Parts: sequence; structure tokens; C-alpha cells
Amino acid sequence: MVISIVSINGKVLKSPDPASTDQFFSCTHCGFITSYEAVHKNHEKIHT
Repeated sequence: MVISIVSINGKVLKSPDPASTDQFFSCTHCGFITSYEAVHKNHEKIHT
């Protein structure tokens, strides 16, 4: 699977090195994806 990320203001966004990120967290409500558990838990608060 390939994920393409495009910035709204035209900046080039680089994806993290696949070897350094072995786990992703995704929001079951909206599909938001992050490699940080703390960011994921904080994000899920907006849905409650």
C-alpha cells in the first residue's frame, strides 16, 4: 500500500523511514493515522 501526502500550501512532506516506524495508530471514527500512541489517544478525545 502506498500513502501519498500532499500539503495544502505546496510544501513537500516526507514520510518517516519505514524501518523506524513499525507501528501505526488509526482512528476508528475518521481514519486519522499517526505513529505516536500519545497523539492517537489525544486525537480520540475529540470524538467523545
